[in-house]
Amino acid sequence: MLAGSSGLRGIGPLIRSVVLATLTVSGLRAQALGTLRGRVLNDLTDAPVAGAEISIEEFGLRAVADSAGRFVLQRVPQGRRLVWARKIGFNPVSDVVVLPDSQAVEHDFVLFQTVTRLSAVEVVGAAPVKGKLQEFDERRRSGIGHFLTDSIISKNESRRMSEIFALIPGAHVLRGTTNAAWVASSRGATSMRPQALTEMDRRRGAKVGACYASVVLDGVFVYQGNPDESLWDINSMQPSSIAGIEVYSDGATIPAKYNGTRLSCGLVVIWTK
Repeated sequence: MLAGSSGLRGIGPLIRSVVLATLTVSGLRAQALGTLRGRVLNDLTDAPVAGAEISIEEFGLRAVADSAGRFVLQRVPQGRRLVWARKIGFNPVSDVVVLPDSQAVEHDFVLFQTVTRLSAVEVVGAAPVKGKLQEFDERRRSGIGHFLTDSIISKNESRRMSEIFALIPGAHVLRGTTNAAWVASSRGATSMRPQALTEMDRRRGAKVGACYASVVLDGVFVYQGNPDESLWDINSMQPSSIAGIEVYSDGATIPAKYNGTRLSCGLVVIWTK
């Protein structure tokens, strides 16, 4: 019997090469292969995204979604695989999918339409601003931070708040496995201790190790990064109820009256109508 390459020493080099190649191919064929199928949907409308490409780059596997948004990737080696979904006009997304031994796995992808970034500051006239928005307007005129005014928000009322925040250069939006979304630091890991996540936030798909921004609603903190404090889901608010948004990406730009926390990364200030 031939037991690996040591058992081939007595035959010629050409025959030995053929036998080794045959053994290699047989080993590959014996590897468990599974099937990945699912749908690609539009985040905004839940409509199918026909023509979206689903791929596993490490194996050169690709499939294209049909008119119903359905796709099938066959002969996928078992294990944890990084799968990409792409379509022109949408932001590409990736997920790690686990394929068990020779089984079919269902996994859907949600694509977010590409949004055009708008100017961070907009002058809306010379009329004086009164009430709680006076504070918002004073900081907007100082030029420190990034702002969205009511006129910009009103033009985007059909979008979710996570998409509206994507219009702000200083905001880095993280989306969960549900419709939840949060604003976090875009600078990666920090030297500070990681924020503790509640069990509810973990179930909603909040990223462990991310540094989330504090959130102030109408002048009152609703999230500061304290232990056992739930993250503030920006998608829990309707754009039609928002009059202005401020985003400060680091402690150096945060207004002094809100700079009382060091347990989070940056600050979001939301003003309602």
